[in-house]
Amino acid sequence: MSSRVKHALLFACIIIIAMALRLPDLAQRPMHTDEAVHAIKFADLLENGDYQYDPREYHGPTLNYFTLIPAWMSSASYIAEFNEVGLRIVPVSFGILLVLLLLSINTGLGYPSVISAALLTA
Repeated sequence: MSSRVKHALLFACIIIIAMALRLPDLAQRPMHTDEAVHAIKFADLLENGDYQYDPREYHGPTLNYFTLIPAWMSSASYIAEFNEVGLRIVPVSFGILLVLLLLSINTGLGYPSVISAALLTA
């Protein structure tokens, strides 16, 4: 087995670890304050099409607008029709993509550094 295949398999295992740490019980965990604030801001966007960005607080508009995708996929028009999984799936997806993004710096940092960073990020 070539070293490229071994590296790819190791990185795939790290991605699986990242998914295993992020995906289970998304609906069962209690919402923390930041998630609840996001839900309130997102509710205004979902129900009224209005989002007022304030650069001094909260997350930028990207999180709210990307959360519209799972809301539309579930046909939710009101926040009461949406659930915690839908609110959390965007940050979970971006967290997993962040681990994958580390592959792009492999040539600059070297494989051992990228694997270490991927494990710590996962």
